[in-house]
Amino acid sequence: MRRLICLLLLAFSGPSFAQQPRLLDDFATPAAWRAQASDGVTGTMRPFEGGLRLDYDFSRGSGYAFLRRALPLELPANFELRFRLRGQGPANALELKLTDESGENVWWHRKADYMAPGAWQTIRVRRRQIEFAWGPAQDRALRRTAAIEFVVAAGSGGGRGWIAVDDLEIVPLPEPPAVPPRIVAAGQGARSVDGNRATFWAARPGDELVLDLGYRREFGGLVLRWIEGRAAADYDLAFSDDGRAWREARAVRGGDGGTDWLQLPESEARYVRIRPLARAALAEVEVRPLAFGANANALAAADAAESPRGFYPRGFVAEQNYWTLVATPDGGQSGLIDEDGAIEVGRGGFSIEPVVAEGRRVWRWSDTASVQSLRDGDLPIPTVERRGPGWRLTITAVAERDRLIARYRLRNDTVAVRALRLMLNLRPFQVNPPQQFLNITGGVSPIRNLRWDGEAMWVNGRARVRPGAEPAEVRLYRFDGGAAEGVGEVVDDEAGLASGSLDYAMTFISSPRARGPRCAPARAPMRGRGSGTGR
Repeated sequence: MRRLICLLLLAFSGPSFAQQPRLLDDFATPAAWRAQASDGVTGTMRPFEGGLRLDYDFSRGSGYAFLRRALPLELPANFELRFRLRGQGPANALELKLTDESGENVWWHRKADYMAPGAWQTIRVRRRQIEFAWGPAQDRALRRTAAIEFVVAAGSGGGRGWIAVDDLEIVPLPEPPAVPPRIVAAGQGARSVDGNRATFWAARPGDELVLDLGYRREFGGLVLRWIEGRAAADYDLAFSDDGRAWREARAVRGGDGGTDWLQLPESEARYVRIRPLARAALAEVEVRPLAFGANANALAAADAAESPRGFYPRGFVAEQNYWTLVATPDGGQSGLIDEDGAIEVGRGGFSIEPVVAEGRRVWRWSDTASVQSLRDGDLPIPTVERRGPGWRLTITAVAERDRLIARYRLRNDTVAVRALRLMLNLRPFQVNPPQQFLNITGGVSPIRNLRWDGEAMWVNGRARVRPGAEPAEVRLYRFDGGAAEGVGEVVDDEAGLASGSLDYAMTFISSPRARGPRCAPARAPMRGRGSGTGR
């Protein structure tokens, strides 16, 4: 199994990399600022601990509140804006906006569902993190600004709260080289960065591999490709700017080998050190760009690009997927079902994907043909029929009051005795594809915790999947480890990419063309033809 590991690192700026900061505002003169808010929202300002505080209230409306001041500024080719921030309140969007003289062209840096820290914290925003938001400008390059705004926009939290800002600075930065220098390593370690997966760095306990990135480089993560059967299950990862002082980046424990996908958002270092705790063989280390660490969708897309077609949903391999809504008439309960029979259990929720296997042969959506229909041709009860070699699987979904019901029926279309397995995989992906970004972002729907209590699967401690028939096997997975099985087992995944499987093993003892479809359970009692319900 590939490893997907998520880690957030704070950027580090040293004097050898950045020039001296220039103070833009110490907030000693609050009169330079003004507070405003949209209709139905209140926004007021006042001095606070040497800075300036914005109090907002979204109780009577959804909108925004902001602090604004004129700030004519010629911007260097590369820079970093710094300011101190603290606050209190629900999760809402925090925005830093820059406008030109016309006030019509806006550039911004936006953090959705942001929880302000309770104590003062330095926030750093690089030029590359500031995007053109809107306006009539044909040239969207950010070269100068006329005003700056600190904005709180209503998000999932709403409510009321406050933020305070202080010590606004700009730090000129050198521009990174157009072509990064080649990564180097001393001695046998050079084999891990030679681009040849047939060569490798062989490590003994106590050995360490130090990579020189050539300059203090920004990157989004690393990919470690271990030699099969010789992977390091436990190792430490550290970064340095001078090769002497090191800071711990990650301690990997209990890995399962193969390829390690280490997502390290906003990382920055000159040197990278890898220290296995036991013998191991590392074929290649790849330094991935910042985009790799942008979000969970970027990580999944990178892994999907190297996975067999069908292992990930269509949207992660740049294929169009079609789906329909499953909902009650009043919209109180809703989900989605796609053309391949995967069901999204609720708005923005995880999905249940059916897979059929026989022996070591596994049929995913990419290996079968699917036919879609509605009950009686027009009722809002969708069915997907997946057709494989000598078998058919029908998936029907319906919303009912406070639950979503799915029925799975597997049929043997041959006269032979067959042992088939139906696997209902709980996956951290929406049916809504990652390309969707309006109103709700599609793609990954984090699963950070899974627990099987013997009757139901608990997802993130809240959602419950209750099978109508007892599964023969239940497996829970972390993406950086193997499977856990059994009642009471719990899996936690910091990256939010845990998954699970409810497996039904069925032996078909006759054909539908004989005495009607019949099957016998291999390890657990089943209903009818292996049908089950879940919610």
